Amino acid sequence: MPTNTTLPSHDRFAATRWSLVATASSVDDASARRALIELCLRYWYPVYAYVRGCGHDAALAGEIVRAFFEQLVRTRMAGRSREFGRFRQHLLQMLHQFLASDWRSSGDGALVAEFEQMGGEFECRYQTEVQSALGPEQAYQRSYALQVLNTALDRLRIEAQQAGRLDMFDALLPFLSEEPIPGQLAHLAQRLDLAPLALVISLKRLRQRFRELVQLELSQTVTNAADLEQERAALAQVLALR
Repeated sequence: MPTNTTLPSHDRFAATRWSLVATASSVDDASARRALIELCLRYWYPVYAYVRGCGHDAALAGEIVRAFFEQLVRTRMAGRSREFGRFRQHLLQMLHQFLASDWRSSGDGALVAEFEQMGGEFECRYQTEVQSALGPEQAYQRSYALQVLNTALDRLRIEAQQAGRLDMFDALLPFLSEEPIPGQLAHLAQRLDLAPLALVISLKRLRQRFRELVQLELSQTVTNAADLEQERAALAQVLALR
């Protein structure tokens, strides 16, 4: 599994998506706009989960969320503070302000095509992932955390496929977060025609690479190393929600 992706150091945060948005006045506008659109599309679902958790039906929630993100892209998050902080928190703050406004007058159709491509998957995912016991903000935070993990997992799968190790990846996937029972890896190694020790080492490397990819994804949503550490801690805490 490839492990040569460099984790972001302090001076590399200037190139992350959220940093490009935060410093839009000093970078190419097209780059900043694209960075913001990519963040909006990637974290569209947590906002949908929040709005659904407020009691809106699926159709209205979709309309609200589309208008919200279109306004963010159109205004480049106008009215933001000088200190951007973390994208996760900033996005929720902007959502609160949007819902308190006359949101039906917002939006210009700029993201309709992207929304339609993602389309109906949101409601199915909402019914699967979000438990009714969670309030809107908890649903948002948990869905955001799951999106981070899913994005990292997708990248991990692509790397495995490119390395010709997709069968091993699929076999070891259940053990990324759970320990195998005694004898389970030995049986799996036999099925894959591998030495048991080789499979143990592969699992260790897979877990390490997954942690790296999670951190890389989180780094795209902050502007400095301190915020990255806080996001990692928040991710672990939020995933404990039931």
